[in-house]
Amino acid sequence: MRLSGVPLRLALWLGPLLYLAYMRLVFFTSRKSFYKFEQIWDRLERGENVLAAAWHQDVIIGPFPFRDKNIITMASLSRDGELLSRAVSRCGYTVFRGSSSKRGREALNELAEYIKRRQTSFCALVADGPKGPARKAKKGIVFLARHTGAPIFPIRCGAKRRILNRSWDETTIPLPFNELVFFCGEPVSVAATAETDEIEAARVEVENRLNELTETVERYFNREQAK
Repeated sequence: MRLSGVPLRLALWLGPLLYLAYMRLVFFTSRKSFYKFEQIWDRLERGENVLAAAWHQDVIIGPFPFRDKNIITMASLSRDGELLSRAVSRCGYTVFRGSSSKRGREALNELAEYIKRRQTSFCALVADGPKGPARKAKKGIVFLARHTGAPIFPIRCGAKRRILNRSWDETTIPLPFNELVFFCGEPVSVAATAETDEIEAARVEVENRLNELTETVERYFNREQAK
C-alpha cells in the first residue's frame, strides 16, 4: 500500500523519530567494537577529504553510530529516500538527493563540488544504490573519488542478533541487548586521470573489498559463538 496525503506526512514525521528512539535503545544496550576506523579519523584530523562505501543492507544499522560526525550522503528521490533523508538528517548528516535513475549525475556533480570546496569532508554513500542489485557496486562513488581525489574506505556493520528484512538487500535490523561490530577496510584510490578501464577496475575493487568485509563480519560472529 502506497501512502499519500496525511498518512504520508505522518509517516515522514514519525518515522525518523522512531528510528532514532529505536537505535538509541539498540546502541546503548549493546556491546560495540570498531576496527581500523583510526585511518579515517587520522585523515580527517589532517584536513583531508574521505569517502566511505557501504552496502544498502546496512542502511539502518550504519548511520546512527556515526551521528554528529558531519557526514555527507545521498538519498534517492523516492518516498523511501525521503524517509531515509529525514532520518539521517536527524543524525547530523547533510543529504544530497538523487539516484542512478533520477537526477543522479546532477547530484553527484553537486556533491563533488561541495566536497572540493570544503576541507575535512566525510562523505558516505551506499555503493549498490537504492535498488540494487545487492552487493554489486555502482560507479557513483568511483566518480566522486576521481573528481575529488579522496580515497574510498569500505565499511561494513554487523549485529550478532538481527532480523533480515525480506527485501532485495536483506536490510539488517539489529535487536537491543546485542553485540555490534563495525569494520573499516583498506582504501581504494582513483586517479584524476583514470580512464574507463581504470574506473571499472576501481569499482570492482570497492565491490570486492566490501564483500571481503562481509566475510570478516561473519567470521567474527562465528568465532564469538565458538567460544
